[in-house]
Amino acid sequence: ALSGLGMSYNQITDISSMALSRSPLSYVFLGFNAIQSVPPEIINLSDSLTYLSLPANQLTTLPAEQIVKMKKLTGLDVQYN
Repeated sequence: ALSGLGMSYNQITDISSMALSRSPLSYVFLGFNAIQSVPPEIINLSDSLTYLSLPANQLTTLPAEQIVKMKKLTGLDVQYN
């Protein structure tokens, strides 16, 4: 099964379809895109996601309530937004 996803430098603007999936991803690298928000549905990845990397996007907010409930998440990179 796919455990990681690396899609940096791809001009991605929307990650809602990824967040809606229930894929057993343990790490996601989405840096240097044009993502403006992380959908609350990111909680769907809480059973497996350990690292979420979103540096150098256009984020203005994060769904803090959902992120703190993600017990396996040990790393979150949102620098340079």
